[in-house]
Amino acid sequence: MNTKRSALPCPIRLAAVALVLLLGIATQASAHDAAAQRSVVLQVSEDAVSIMLVYVEAPGPRSTLLRARYDLNGDGRIEGEEAELASREMGARMLAGLQFEVANERPGAQPPELRFQVGPKGEVSAAAFIRYTLAQMEPGSTRTVHVRLLAGPDNVATEVASMGSEDVKLHRSEPARKRGPSGTGIILQPGEHWTVVFER
Repeated sequence: MNTKRSALPCPIRLAAVALVLLLGIATQASAHDAAAQRSVVLQVSEDAVSIMLVYVEAPGPRSTLLRARYDLNGDGRIEGEEAELASREMGARMLAGLQFEVANERPGAQPPELRFQVGPKGEVSAAAFIRYTLAQMEPGSTRTVHVRLLAGPDNVATEVASMGSEDVKLHRSEPARKRGPSGTGIILQPGEHWTVVFER
């Protein structure tokens, strides 16, 4: 029986890359009042595509409103029932304009896991973990993932990075990888798309 670890996502590795992006975009958000920042990390494994999405609302009127609306007990945190309420608004904002497609496959989506944090300067950050289950990749096969950021005035430019797993490696990306501020991904502007192909 095949019990390779690569058949499962590596949340620690995924979270580590997301942390690098989060630190980068949180710094940018602190430097630009009222600017939202967003990053995405894709991990492709033998039987799944896992997505870690990080969204930061910089200190400003919108983050102040979010804290007032969802930090109901004023303890500087958004958790429990507060997080459930915030998920409805922030979830839609986090994903605004983003589309993920696994070519020629029909993934089964699981409910996303969301976490929130209020920063020392008043910024509000949210992280979502999304997992799409897929058919097992055969040796020598490829898996193609398209990431699109639709055009729209409210859609936020997004840094996107990708990674494989133990037996699944990046084969190519189109357009070719270009560095974002964190040094690990590319920047998608509204109206742009990115395609990554992984091979087992």
